[in-house]
Amino acid sequence: MASSVAAVGIAVGLIGQAVGGLVKTASELPVWKSLLGVVAVILVVSLPSVILTWFKLRARDLAPILNACGWAVNRRLGFSLKLGRLFTLESVLPPGSKRCLTDPYADRKPWWFWMLLVLVVLGIASGIYFKFFCPCCKGGAEPADKPAAEAPAEPAAPAAPAPAAETPAPAAS
Repeated sequence: MASSVAAVGIAVGLIGQAVGGLVKTASELPVWKSLLGVVAVILVVSLPSVILTWFKLRARDLAPILNACGWAVNRRLGFSLKLGRLFTLESVLPPGSKRCLTDPYADRKPWWFWMLLVLVVLGIASGIYFKFFCPCCKGGAEPADKPAAEAPAEPAAPAAPAPAAETPAPAAS
């Protein structure tokens, strides 16, 4: 048991050291080299499947596609140019008919969605108005009827001291 725990500890330490080395190396690389490395990893992972898909498409066999869609095709169904043209032709509408480009069976959005959208737009518009344009809501702004630029009034000169009034002398007794 002790040797297994030691082996797991060594493995975790080596994995941590490898990840640390990769992070250090990646942080020292220029951005374009890092992006080139990401593209290289994507190509290494996906290129084999792209090559296999290319060969399967070149075989021009519709049987696997039809089997995946639920059709039971037990033999090879070659995809010739004539069959390809048949599948890709646009059908002609019968005379007197017209195309309807809207889905009449599509789910309709409920009325409350539109009401909520209108309320959100009104809330944003009123918030912008009260924040930037309303004179009564600006912090410390003057009312709209006062002119914005008035010359400061000059302070009045100090009043002259009042003349001393003569008070009658107190009578001596």
